[in-house]
Amino acid sequence: MASGGRAVKALFCEADGVIVRLQREAKRQVEVKLAIIHEGWERLHPCSGEYRLKGKLVYAAVQGSMAFWETLSFLAGRRWDLSAVKVIAGDGAEWVKKGLGYFPGAVYQLCRFHLARKIRQCLGARVRNPPGPLTTETHLGLRENERTRASSQGSRHPG
Repeated sequence: MASGGRAVKALFCEADGVIVRLQREAKRQVEVKLAIIHEGWERLHPCSGEYRLKGKLVYAAVQGSMAFWETLSFLAGRRWDLSAVKVIAGDGAEWVKKGLGYFPGAVYQLCRFHLARKIRQCLGARVRNPPGPLTTETHLGLRENERTRASSQGSRHPG
C-alpha cells in the first residue's frame, strides 16, 4: 500500500456498488464498484447552504473486492498519507467493509441513507412512510452526531 502523499487532517471514503445487466454475455449481470475519497466538505461560497467535496478522488471498476481496494489505496496513497482515512462509509455490503484492511486507522460506518432506513425498520416504520416523531428525533440526533464527529476530525459535514 503506497502512502507517499501529503498529510491532511482527515479523509473520508464512501463506497457502493451498482448492478449492471449484461446483454449477450455468459454472465447476466456484473457489479460496478465505486468509491470516492475526499478531504471533507466546504461551502460553495460563504453565504451558501450548499456544499461540495474538497479534494476528491473518484474510482470505479469491475473488479473483485481485493483488487478494487488495492488499486484504490494505491491511487489514494500517491495523493495523501493514508493514515488520515478516518471513515469508510457504505451500505453494509461485505466488500465495502473489506476496505478497513487497506486503511487500518479507519472505522466502518453505514451511510446516512442506509442507517436511517435500518433505524426506521427497527422502530417499526415502513421504509417509504413519512417518519413519525420518534424516527424524526432519532434522525436529527444522528445528524447532530455526524456534525460533531466530522468537526472533531477537522472537517465540517454539511448535514
